[in-house]
Amino acid sequence: MENIIINISSDLFDGFYESIHCNSDEFIDVEMEDKDILDNFLFFINNKNDIEVEYEYDNWDEYKNHVCEIFIELYIEKIIDELPYNITESDDFKLDIVGEVDVVSPKYYNYATDKCYVDIKTNYETLNMIKKYTLSQSGAKEYLTKYYTSKDGFISFISNDIMEWKDKDIQKYEENEISALLDMLLLLSNQENGNDLNEETYYSTDKYSYAYPVCYIKGKKYNLYSYVDNVIRKIKSKYPMSLGFDIYLY
Repeated sequence: MENIIINISSDLFDGFYESIHCNSDEFIDVEMEDKDILDNFLFFINNKNDIEVEYEYDNWDEYKNHVCEIFIELYIEKIIDELPYNITESDDFKLDIVGEVDVVSPKYYNYATDKCYVDIKTNYETLNMIKKYTLSQSGAKEYLTKYYTSKDGFISFISNDIMEWKDKDIQKYEENEISALLDMLLLLSNQENGNDLNEETYYSTDKYSYAYPVCYIKGKKYNLYSYVDNVIRKIKSKYPMSLGFDIYLY
């Protein structure tokens, strides 16, 4: 049995534009908490509107890659979980991630969002078993009509005819059709699989490992930790005694 390498992606990934993985309010709670602490600490600044706290990503690309790596790992695990044992326990079954995840982001988010691509090692026997199982599921015909029928503002490059999917040899499937088949398997098995995958990815990612706080004092930007340390040093140099309290910031 010959192994093959194919490149897949998933439309179930929510991307990084105003999604659970990145949005304009994602740090708002900790930003407000840090601002309250800073407001009290900087007692000598009367106008508290002169103090702002924001979190910024230190390495945005690294964060995106990490999120997509987790998503793809969970995605493949979910596919295996949804398939029946007679498929996954078959001697022919193979569905392994190989290589690194590639994240592709659109220049503009009007019509597209971020995509995660990865190579998987498999074989045509495995893909054919997945194909037959998925296309035999209740709702497969309606699913294809719903997601792959061209309409105003959308041109589908994938057939919405289930008989074309069934009649086409698996070795003739394009990579985008394999990706669509895997997405179909998950959504026909459980309509919430897409949301669940994104939530599981979110809770498996520590975004604070990739972000740091900055503060704006009267419009001037500083690294929050460096600014606070500098203020403490100045106070201690002028008043060489204990401050009498501790500072706890994220």
